[in-house]
Amino acid sequence: MYYYHYYYFYNFYYNYYYYYYNYCFYYYYYYYYYYYYYYYYYYYYYYYYYYFYYFYYYYYYYYYYYYYYYYYYYYYYYYYFYFNYYENHNTNYIPNATAILVLLLLVLLLLVLLLLLLLI
Repeated sequence: MYYYHYYYFYNFYYNYYYYYYNYCFYYYYYYYYYYYYYYYYYYYYYYYYYYFYYFYYYYYYYYYYYYYYYYYYYYYYYYYFYFNYYENHNTNYIPNATAILVLLLLVLLLLVLLLLLLLI
């Protein structure tokens, strides 16, 4: 009886250990499975994030192009407004050298950013 009880306990322990091992392996398999899929999704997420980053990068430069274009247009409109203002008041308005230099620098910056966009 004692031997049978010991054998049963050992067998139970062995079965429990075996069950626990399979349980751990099962969870390890599922963890590995989910880790694989997580890695897979992470890879695709990274892939999409990579492209989103480049899209954002291009959009960022496009936004800066648009911003500088708008800035240039704003200054152009600003000087055009003053030009019309002075023209309507029969005044010969000629923008000073600083205004012309600012406009040329903005156009140059726009061209440089466009070149960077084409190179990337």
